[in-house]
Amino acid sequence: MGVAARRKRAFLDKNPTCCFCGGERPASTQDHVPARAFFPNRTWPEGFVFPACDACNSSSRDAENLCAMMAKVIRIEPSPYSKEEFEKAVLAMKRGFPSLFGAISGGGEAASGYYARTGEPEPTSEFYLPESTVVTVPEDVHPLVEAFFLKLGLGLHYKHVGSVFPASGHYLVYWFTNKTLIEQSLPPAIGALFPNAEELKRGSTGVEHFFDYRWGENSPEGLFGSIVVFGDSFGAVVALVRSKPKSKVLPWTEFAPVTGVAVTE
Repeated sequence: MGVAARRKRAFLDKNPTCCFCGGERPASTQDHVPARAFFPNRTWPEGFVFPACDACNSSSRDAENLCAMMAKVIRIEPSPYSKEEFEKAVLAMKRGFPSLFGAISGGGEAASGYYARTGEPEPTSEFYLPESTVVTVPEDVHPLVEAFFLKLGLGLHYKHVGSVFPASGHYLVYWFTNKTLIEQSLPPAIGALFPNAEELKRGSTGVEHFFDYRWGENSPEGLFGSIVVFGDSFGAVVALVRSKPKSKVLPWTEFAPVTGVAVTE
């Protein structure tokens, strides 16, 4: 048995249960969440490897490919991503999400003039790219974005609470783009709910510009939550509650039951 195999075996011995499906299946793989494809030049953060069953690991692949591409839509010049990294992400998105690929590759009109000229209402799921180009995220891929952030939220719960979030629990995912943050602001109560910050590094290199988050826990309410951002691109608020809350513990009231992270049939 090689070094990598021994490390994997030791990891699974220490973490024997999948942390993404409520502990209903044993862990058989190591799952990097966020996936390495989110980060340039092999600078993914340390400590984000989670125990997963085969189903939870593989079923979120489309969601991760989509979100990895979206995470690369950051307003930095020159781009920190190599040509090969970007082309690989584009190819994965083109294969799985041709409508979104067409929206991006087809270019766009300046945000200041497009909607005034056409009279069309502004969609809520858009990105500002460099030069204030507007890209609309089609509604048919919204569930994949939500599924990715739910999986990440479940992983963060496991990382900081030290236990698997139960399948009987409930969740809320509110995701937003950079356009949302530019034109609106998140409810002020959000920041107070997530007071804990982490130093995210790969060796001595910080990765906060590409991925950052804050988290918080309210034990009496059975609540764990996090707010996650990927560069200047997009992010989400994820809340997990062990039982459907009776009080208004967040600025929203609709919590859905956790049904795992299977996003493809």
